[in-house]
Amino acid sequence: MVQIVKVETKSQRREFVNFPLRLYKGNPYFAPGLYGDEMKVFTPENVYHDTCDDVFFLAQRDGKTVGRIQGIIQKQFNEIHKERRVRFTRFHCIDDQ
Repeated sequence: MVQIVKVETKSQRREFVNFPLRLYKGNPYFAPGLYGDEMKVFTPENVYHDTCDDVFFLAQRDGKTVGRIQGIIQKQFNEIHKERRVRFTRFHCIDDQ
């Protein structure tokens, strides 16, 4: 059974960033982001920290990560356009329906 875990701890942040490195290991077409930049999305140094709300999740099966996703709410955009939208990014998962 797959469990969805909200990323809250330092070790979960590392797991979130490192998962695609394991998933695409050996794939010559995968170009990973810079580790420091990827870790920065969890900090106030993130350029969107003040204007967006975000949440990070890991999908785990038997204690092993099998997927990840980030949700972003761009507050300023929603306010200007009087909408309630969310954007999803950093979606990676194993090939297993």
